Amino acid sequence: MKHQLLFLLCLLLIIGCKENSLSQNNSTQTSIVFSLPSQSIEQNRGVPKTLDPEPTNIVVVWKEPSGELRTQVQAYSSGSNTVTIPKGVIATLGLTAQNEISTSSRSISSAITTLGSIGVITNNLNTLPINDDAANDILLGELAIEDENYASSISADQSTEAFGYDLDTLGSFGLYDESFRKSLNVDINENGVFDYQEDFQWSVQAHIAFHFHTTEFSVDSLDDFQFEMDHYYGGIWFNFGFNGLTPADPSEVSLSIPPNSVITDNNGTRLYEITNPGINGWEGPISGITLYAFGFSGITPPGIPYGDYILNIGSDSYNLQDIYFPNPANNYEGMLFPIFSFERDEDENFGLVKWQWKIVKENEITEATSEEMELFVNSPIIYLGTTGKLYGLRDGIDFGVPSGTIDVTSYNTNLSDNSDNGLRMSYRDSASNLYTFWVIDAPQ
Repeated sequence: MKHQLLFLLCLLLIIGCKENSLSQNNSTQTSIVFSLPSQSIEQNRGVPKTLDPEPTNIVVVWKEPSGELRTQVQAYSSGSNTVTIPKGVIATLGLTAQNEISTSSRSISSAITTLGSIGVITNNLNTLPINDDAANDILLGELAIEDENYASSISADQSTEAFGYDLDTLGSFGLYDESFRKSLNVDINENGVFDYQEDFQWSVQAHIAFHFHTTEFSVDSLDDFQFEMDHYYGGIWFNFGFNGLTPADPSEVSLSIPPNSVITDNNGTRLYEITNPGINGWEGPISGITLYAFGFSGITPPGIPYGDYILNIGSDSYNLQDIYFPNPANNYEGMLFPIFSFERDEDENFGLVKWQWKIVKENEITEATSEEMELFVNSPIIYLGTTGKLYGLRDGIDFGVPSGTIDVTSYNTNLSDNSDNGLRMSYRDSASNLYTFWVIDAPQ
């Protein structure tokens, strides 16, 4: 079996623990309670170390069922803190700091700095996935400072009671949820105002596309499918989009890559920035978007480096810190993907389409569970045809279940004339990254 992977990675920038509460199922909201130590002990030295800088705000970001991104900000207290949010969301919590800068005439606010995210070290969680059956009170206890972030050390049993997911599901989610921390960039133009307060809307997304060229698996052989996880080729792109921003000349735009990342081009020359992006308009969830696309094809090592990025547009700069995306060029841990095939009749019309969702854990491919599907997969769609206009099964199909079969005979008339009768399936993960899976050569 021959599998080929085309990986297109894009950033779209549009503007002391108590027993966990056992009160569950009788509220649509949950209260997250935590505190920070008044001082920490510096590792290996036993020297008291105060929190510096002191947090000023707690920020929590989550996505509504409608897809709208919500940001909630409240003042941080040096004692116990309580954050109340809806159940049934994935919440990204963080602490921010902002200081007043005094001048001869007035005081002005400095840029808002994110100090770190709040997670659970037991499950390697960078975010808090909160089920509808989560506890009414989630007691995280006193957080420790771990790798420049804040971590609760509640036990495995406490975490399952708190969040309403079993231990295996939380462990799977913890393999991949670092991408959510991008939403804690709350002041990317560094003007001292939370972006959401000035209607400065943005999102950061990856696009990962897989191409399968094979006739070796059929509708009845999906259970035996094995993915070749060491085969990679293709291009990588950063796409930054701004709502209402006037396009600039490409010569005035550049992307500074993380200074601690050593990547080289095809000639072995180290890259510090990417220049001369492609510029075009893009009609997305928010109209009036200007899109800047930076090509990363041929870099070594492949993939988007983890770290801090700066987009420079003329004299203006936009800063994104702690950017991480899944990178199939390195590993597939935590990635969830569908294996699928389809049948055609003698007139090349589609018949049955069958799929089965898989997930990679510790380099092993296993069947995905319905709970993992609930946490990972949003807006799954099947499209018939791979060229020209792509019409598909946008409604009337529950593709977001671990496995299934559907007869698509009635949809054959929707194919464009230049279609090569391929099929693709796509979905967005909970962090809005887009995954697309293509089969070009249909099984006979």
